[in-house]
Amino acid sequence: GTGTLAYGLFQNNTGTPWDDATNTQVMAAATGFNNLETATVYGTVTSAQAQANGVEVGNYTDTVTVTLEF
Repeated sequence: GTGTLAYGLFQNNTGTPWDDATNTQVMAAATGFNNLETATVYGTVTSAQAQANGVEVGNYTDTVTVTLEF
């Protein structure tokens, strides 16, 4: 389908928040300027939202793009 669901981002499949000011995601050393770096991120949709939208239980994928400038 083409519906939209809201989800939170987590560091692992046990629900550790991506960053809540106490947990941080440590990345490998950068490989140079203008190179893409990847990280695995987990998302969770609440069961109430899934039921309300007729979403089947299963594994889904999405792409999250983060632009970091410093």
